[in-house]
Amino acid sequence: MKMLTVRLPEKLVAEIEAESKARGIAKSDVVRERLQEYQARPARKRPLTMAEAAPDILLELEIAAQKTAHLPRQNVATTVKQLLPESIRAHKLRR
Repeated sequence: MKMLTVRLPEKLVAEIEAESKARGIAKSDVVRERLQEYQARPARKRPLTMAEAAPDILLELEIAAQKTAHLPRQNVATTVKQLLPESIRAHKLRR
């Protein structure tokens, strides 16, 4: 097995440590189990990756741009800047 070093939020580390102590297993076993459970979930129940959501986001932006085509260029740029974060949030992306 290969080793991987990751940085995790303190809250998550505390949760993993507590579970590890309660179950009497190594922290790495807890993390491995959680990753395997996540991977086993059906794809539609997992958050979309940027690559999966990009076509939908671009389509939404294109439609919005067509609706604002009659506006001056700076208004279109402002509209796109406002729509992009909303589109990403709508697709429940994690950064």
